[in-house]
Amino acid sequence: MTRLRGIVLGMATAMLAASLVACAPTDSMTSDPTARPTASAPQTPTAPTPAAPETPTPAFGGNCDALLGESAATEITGTPMLRYQDHWSLREVERLGGIDCAWSSQDYGVADVQIRALPADLIDAAVIADPALNACHGEWRVCVASAVNDGVWVAVQVSSSAIELDDASAGELMTAVIARQTDFPAPVPARDKTGWWGPTACDDLIVGLGDVGIAVEPAEPADVTDDVLWPSEVVDAIRFSDSCEVVTDIAAVRTTVHIHIGPGGAAGYQEARALEGSVEVPHAGDVFVSVRDPYPLDGASDWLVASDGTNFVGVAGADDSPAQADLLSALLEVLTA
Repeated sequence: MTRLRGIVLGMATAMLAASLVACAPTDSMTSDPTARPTASAPQTPTAPTPAAPETPTPAFGGNCDALLGESAATEITGTPMLRYQDHWSLREVERLGGIDCAWSSQDYGVADVQIRALPADLIDAAVIADPALNACHGEWRVCVASAVNDGVWVAVQVSSSAIELDDASAGELMTAVIARQTDFPAPVPARDKTGWWGPTACDDLIVGLGDVGIAVEPAEPADVTDDVLWPSEVVDAIRFSDSCEVVTDIAAVRTTVHIHIGPGGAAGYQEARALEGSVEVPHAGDVFVSVRDPYPLDGASDWLVASDGTNFVGVAGADDSPAQADLLSALLEVLTA
C-alpha cells in the first residue's frame, strides 16, 4: 500500500466512523419521548496564542531618558553625570524585550548608574532571589536593588566614590523606575527569525577557521570580575551573541583579535555603516565597514564589521586592514557554511 493510498483509506475510515456515530440511536431517541432534552453547556472558544512580533517591544519603550534624567542621576551620586550612549549597537537586549541604560560621571570613574530590565520569564528564579542583587558591595560602594513587577525584572545599580551610598540609594531609584512601568506597554521579545545563526563555541570557530586556511589560537582568558547587576547566570540564560578572543599572526606580529557574532544583528551592521566617519571596505565580493569601537572610550580599537543580511559579525584589534578583512571573510565563510 502506498503512503498516499493509506492516507486516503484512513480518511475514509474516519468519515465512515463519524457517520455511524451520527446515525446511532441516542439516549433521547430510546428514552421517554415526553422527556425534555438537556441543553449542552456552551463551548468557550480557546484563544490562539499570539505569535511574537517581528519587531520587539522593549521594556519602558526603550526610552532611557524617561527613566532617569542627568540631573536626577547627579543628585543620586553627588557628582555631575551624563547619559552613556554607544556609538552604535546591536540592540541585543532590546530584541529580547529588555532595556539597558547607563549614566557615567563627567569625571571618568567617579560614579555610574545602571538600569536594566527584561521579561522576568527569561531570568532563572534562583538569580531573581539572589540576595546579592539587593545589597551593597565592596569598599567602593556598589549598591544594587532588583525586583519583579508585573512580569518584568527590574534592576538598578548605583556606584559612587563622591558620596557614601547605602541600600536605600538603589532601592529608592528602583521604586521610582517601577512606578513608571504603567506608562509603557508590556515588553515583548522579537521572534527568532529563520536564518539566525545558532550559538557558536569559540573552539568550533577556531577549528572552522583552520579548515579555511586561517590559523588562530585561543587567547589567554582575561581575569574578569563578574558584573553584579549582569551576573554570568543572567547572561547565560539570555545568551544572544558570542564573543571570542583569538591570537593570530598579522604582519609577523602575534596579535590578539576580538570576534563578536550577533545572530539576527544585521541592524547593528546598518547602524555602524551609517555612522559618520565609517568607511566601506569592498573585499572578495562583500562590503565590510570599518567603524570606530561602539563604546566611547579613549584608545578603543576600530572594528571591521560585516553581515549576511540577517546576522552580524565583527573583528577588532588587527590594525592591518588586509589581514583583518581576510579574517572577517573567513568568518563569514565558516558561519554561513
